[in-house]
Amino acid sequence: MSKGILKGLVLVAGLACAAAAFADGTTAPATPGPQNAKEQQLVEHMQAAYRQRGLTLTPEREEALLQQYRQMQARAADAQAMSEVGGDLTPAQRVKLAMGLPTDQAAATTQVSQPEAPTADAQGNPADQLLAAVHARHAQGAPTDFEWRPDGFVADGKSVVDPEGRIVQWDGDGLSGDVTYLVQVAAGQFDVRFTNTHSTLPPITVGSLYIDPTGQHFTSVDGQTVSGRILIPTSKGIVMARDTAIFDYEFGKPVVSQALPPQYMVATFQRGPVGTTNYVLLKRYISQAERHDPIEGVKGLFNIVRGKVTSNDFALFNIKTGHAVYLAIDEPGTGGSIWNRDGRANYQHYFWQIDWMPNPKGATAVVLENQFRDLNAIRLDSGERINVRHRAMGIERFNVYPLANGSFGISDSGTKLGTRMQDEAVDINTLFANEEAVRPKSGTDTAAATGSR
Repeated sequence: MSKGILKGLVLVAGLACAAAAFADGTTAPATPGPQNAKEQQLVEHMQAAYRQRGLTLTPEREEALLQQYRQMQARAADAQAMSEVGGDLTPAQRVKLAMGLPTDQAAATTQVSQPEAPTADAQGNPADQLLAAVHARHAQGAPTDFEWRPDGFVADGKSVVDPEGRIVQWDGDGLSGDVTYLVQVAAGQFDVRFTNTHSTLPPITVGSLYIDPTGQHFTSVDGQTVSGRILIPTSKGIVMARDTAIFDYEFGKPVVSQALPPQYMVATFQRGPVGTTNYVLLKRYISQAERHDPIEGVKGLFNIVRGKVTSNDFALFNIKTGHAVYLAIDEPGTGGSIWNRDGRANYQHYFWQIDWMPNPKGATAVVLENQFRDLNAIRLDSGERINVRHRAMGIERFNVYPLANGSFGISDSGTKLGTRMQDEAVDINTLFANEEAVRPKSGTDTAAATGSR
């Protein structure tokens, strides 16, 4: 997927004393436990989250989470202060200022005028403060083209890095340049940050993620908490998945939940932008008994020989409405790692087989189905689909990218007798306008919904 993200990613490093600061700016007390109404509310949220999993929030764990919350607030205050102090500096110079290094301001060829950052009123509503900071960066946005890389991503041809740690996950909006990403700050600990690729303001820390043997635990700077198995950043917040449900957190809003279809769980790897489409990729749960069932193995081989896949091992799921679109992709044929050892993409992995993007006509997916023979496009909300390309010898890979008219283009590469073929890019909306869209048969939907093979 080529999409937009982060041209000028700058993170202001915190002052050494900030890690012990409260959200209200006072010195950390010697006594443990919540020190104000907001922290008390946070503890109650954490206790409820632990009870839902049948666990007990110990005093030691409670204090550790409170310290993480205070450190997040302190880092956000530091970034705010540095943005205000260095309002006439370039983003790179602000980073140096925060780290106590010379800024070489006199040698700068250009200077960027910074808009006034949101007021960090300690008595204000944290949700309002967070939304104000997000909106300030979003307002400076513009379309951005970005690509996946093994160690993060590339925005408008430039690699995106964070000075405090390695970026391990991200999701962005190609139309605005908004992006949320995870940066590893310690073993099992991550900061969740938001920025805009075109904004002159530094990224903001919107939450923290802590991983332990019980799962993943997210706490937002406005006091929302959620725990689960897989966290996926979105350009508007995060979603957290458990075995049977998914939880959606958007900046400044309460967490909402949606039940997953039976026998399906959220896939570990997501290629499409969840925040701008509301769709996540699901993967069917396949038991060990089913994997080793010789009858199922024979049926799978028969389907491969016939060039058909009926397992529907993957689906795209709307986290707002619960609508699911099932895909003719067989899980055993999409394994391995996303990246080969030489750093090149492993196009046999399901990650490269399924992509989806926002579109004026409705969120649209592009999928390699039926053992890589068919490149199909699907209007996810309506279920309308067309065949973009069919090759009996298989299609190696495809690429989608936003167009100026709000649609997106598709290009693909195939293989034939050992030679590579490259087709010209096409506009997905033009394809739907010129081809007769075919809705899936109801019988296919029913079989997929029950996990039938």
